[in-house]
Amino acid sequence: MLQKVCGVFDHLRKFIPHMGTISAPLCELISSAVTYTWLPVHDEAFQKLKDCISRKPLVVQADASQFGLGAVLLQDNKLVSSASRKLTEHECNYDQIEKEMLALSFAADKMKHFIYGMPNVKFQTDHQPLVSIFKKPVHKITNNRLKKLRLKLMIYNPEVDYLPGKYMYLADLLSRNFIEDPVEDGPEMVEVVHEVTANLSIPPGLMSSLKEETRD
Repeated sequence: MLQKVCGVFDHLRKFIPHMGTISAPLCELISSAVTYTWLPVHDEAFQKLKDCISRKPLVVQADASQFGLGAVLLQDNKLVSSASRKLTEHECNYDQIEKEMLALSFAADKMKHFIYGMPNVKFQTDHQPLVSIFKKPVHKITNNRLKKLRLKLMIYNPEVDYLPGKYMYLADLLSRNFIEDPVEDGPEMVEVVHEVTANLSIPPGLMSSLKEETRD
């Protein structure tokens, strides 16, 4: 178990100054040549390592543009991780508040290894109406898409604040200069959105007209 824990700390090495010195007592304890005896020096080293990666508050910023999503994870106002992606053809038709909620969900999914289980993770959005959605009981959210995305975020117990767009430099930049990798709609969204096409009989002429108007 100690070896696994040290592996986690090693993965976060770039965020832990002087990690080699701090973790030395724990690394020695892993050696098969040493009798495993947990002492105060090991307690001290373990606590120092935990403090290095958990003391400062975590802030997740997410933004949605017309065609993309951007997200960053900040600690002490310094960049820890970033992500971006383009919207699918279907997602481009979302209302702006739905795109912004999707951006928060995307950010949480990309940063989950940093934020899951952490207390008081702050999420920031530049879309002020979205903040009120997180103040409502879930059963009072009438928009099903917003409700579904809100439920996905509940495991992170997010505290959502409004931050004016002019201060959300990195997330905004990434949402407009996103990675071009192919992205597919989430299966649960596809199932709902295409239910009408799959189950209702629409005359070919009307279908062509609907597609044309949708493109316009």
